[in-house]
Amino acid sequence: SPGPMSAPPLVAYSSDESARSKIYVQSFPGGERRVPVSTSGGILPAWSPDGKELFYVTGEAMMAAAMGPDGSVGASRRLFDRSGFLLNDRFRSYGVSPDGRRFLMLRRDPGSIPTRLNVILNWTAESKQTAARGGGN
Repeated sequence: SPGPMSAPPLVAYSSDESARSKIYVQSFPGGERRVPVSTSGGILPAWSPDGKELFYVTGEAMMAAAMGPDGSVGASRRLFDRSGFLLNDRFRSYGVSPDGRRFLMLRRDPGSIPTRLNVILNWTAESKQTAARGGGN
């Protein structure tokens, strides 16, 4: 996503070229300056409206990295646990308020999270027995 109008203009993106998805900012349009933002992985970058921070997701955390007016990247800090919210890693599925202090996200229904997984072994033999008895449907 394009960054704020500052010198130099920057683009934020995630790349998995290092076998793990990480967040980078790169000068635009030349691309001569590329700076890593996330140290322990990251997806879904989004600029704060004032361009002073870059938000992203890593694991179960929503993060913010401080951005200098010259395009320098400061330390990232954890904003909150995002495990209770639905996020899609293929597109940015959250919004940032105009003041950059709130996020719009879909809350995950606690009842929708499976707490148990049933594994049925040899299910093909069982389905044949059910069909032979005239069961099914």
